[in-house]
Amino acid sequence: MKPARDMILFSFITGLLMLSAMFIPVSGSQNPINKTDGAPLGWSDDITLSNLGEQDKYCSIKANGADIHVVWSHTNYGPLEYYLYYTKSNDGGETWEPARNISDKSDFGIIYSDIDVSGQNIHVVWDDDTGWDGIYYRNSTDGGETWNSIKRISSNGVDAGNPSIFINNSNVHILWHDFRVGTNGQVFYRRSLDGGITFDNGQGVDEDRQVSFSPADIGGVNMVGDGSNISVIWGDERDGDWEIYWMISKDNGFTWENGTGTPNVGRKLTDSTSDS
Repeated sequence: MKPARDMILFSFITGLLMLSAMFIPVSGSQNPINKTDGAPLGWSDDITLSNLGEQDKYCSIKANGADIHVVWSHTNYGPLEYYLYYTKSNDGGETWEPARNISDKSDFGIIYSDIDVSGQNIHVVWDDDTGWDGIYYRNSTDGGETWNSIKRISSNGVDAGNPSIFINNSNVHILWHDFRVGTNGQVFYRRSLDGGITFDNGQGVDEDRQVSFSPADIGGVNMVGDGSNISVIWGDERDGDWEIYWMISKDNGFTWENGTGTPNVGRKLTDSTSDS
């Protein structure tokens, strides 16, 4: 499984990005969810979305107008089974559809997932820590009512995790943390230009592409984008302390640089005397 520090870095980097960014049939009816009173002024009451028992965590959320889409990792312990669950609200969170399993298999070892939305097109990625080790993808073209077949995105990943996804119309960009190169994890990338039907390395070749080249361990990969400009950040231990590094692609994933034209090099954003 991933190191505990990777989980901490993932949470930290997700918060940093939020600040900087300032066919499975299913029942169509939405049901009210019990609320927990006592919310702070200006916030709604807590709403329990899962109610599945066992363990639900590592969630991801994306809104598109009044439509809110959520995925999370669900674990059963007797026997040990992992699933990716999904739910949505079409009224700004007032009511939610019953949660449903969209990963199908019980022998995935799902920890992290990510979701992005473009109109009625919903795209989800997740990692797997078991014998199916890799990054997996599934999409819906009708607002989450039905789902297309699961695709494996990473080809030869080793302990691949922390996937991040960005959608721009029919362009689907996926990044993840992968240990296939030496003993240190690196950032790997794939993209689709046809809405998730086919994927390549950003340059038309059917393979994964390494886009970070740190001499030390990294973790907590995350990504945002605006049109053809795609930014990725990660935690990096090359300087002894954990720091945050950043790269950008200005041409829809074809090339990657540090923002000043130097290719395949990340730019250091933090300067810490202790772990970031």
